[in-house]
Amino acid sequence: MQIVTKLPTKGLHRIIRDGAVSPDAEKRLKWMDYVASHSLAQASRHFDIPESTLRFWKKRFNRWIPRSLECRSHKPKVPRNPQITLRVLEVIVSLRKRYGYNKVKLQVKLRNLGISVGQSRIQLTVNWAGLRNKHHVKRILMRRNRKHMYTVPNTVYINPGGLVYLDVKHVTLQGCNGMAYQFTAIDHATRYLVAKAYPRITSRTTVAFLDYVQKQEPLQKIEYVGSDNGSEFLGDFEKALKEKQIPHVFSSPRSPKQNPFVERVIRTTIEEYYQRYGVAPTVEALNQGLEKYTREYNTERPHHGIGLRTPQQQYHMLQSINNSTANPQLHPN
Repeated sequence: MQIVTKLPTKGLHRIIRDGAVSPDAEKRLKWMDYVASHSLAQASRHFDIPESTLRFWKKRFNRWIPRSLECRSHKPKVPRNPQITLRVLEVIVSLRKRYGYNKVKLQVKLRNLGISVGQSRIQLTVNWAGLRNKHHVKRILMRRNRKHMYTVPNTVYINPGGLVYLDVKHVTLQGCNGMAYQFTAIDHATRYLVAKAYPRITSRTTVAFLDYVQKQEPLQKIEYVGSDNGSEFLGDFEKALKEKQIPHVFSSPRSPKQNPFVERVIRTTIEEYYQRYGVAPTVEALNQGLEKYTREYNTERPHHGIGLRTPQQQYHMLQSINNSTANPQLHPN
């Protein structure tokens, strides 16, 4: 009888299916399966994630312990005692009602009274007493009602213009001539890039940029727009999206990794355009350079993420596939 002394990596799929392992750990197991027979660089291109991330989980991975692919808790080993006395609670509530101070000023006021309380505990007490700022509560409710980027249907990702990511990069003009703001849009399906600089960063500017984006052939029919939670993507911009009947999806706060395509293309713009040609002294000159670069990016530059095709070639390929699917008589059996 042959004795198996080493469990293959792929054998852990059954263990994970039978055990209570999170979907994130199962996803990382697929990475480890691929890394077992490919290099880290190949796996990075295949899954479109940084090599450093793969290296981190490969080092932590233990084939005999499936939970080694789980995220570890960041909870402190010795948490602070959050309890406060009833007297301190009454003092915080009375000071809040009397002065309306925020947690920082309330902490100073309490310290003058000989009471030492952390700012987080003060804020929790204010929230518990129902004394939060009304505008802050409104912002929280608005954020809860936002649709997350993960709610986009999978069928949308393969359509040109199905999901277009937006972001903004701050650019210091040459010769200290002020700031410019490079608005960037990239299509998930075709990687088609649109970039334009503006002198201001407002929601109205974003509306103007959206109109400019929709003049490009692959992006005339946008199904979803994805962005972070910046103020430039709210207000007038959300009103314009409602008028155009385009759903707006958001990434989580302080989570740029949930918007990787546009973050990566901004880095590519820095490396291939700004570091090579420098920054123009005016917004008009900057836009001339960006227009030339994006034209080359979309028509000449091959991309690993779409099989070393250009965005324009990818667009024509997807367009032909969609046309053949919509017209079955083109491929009779």
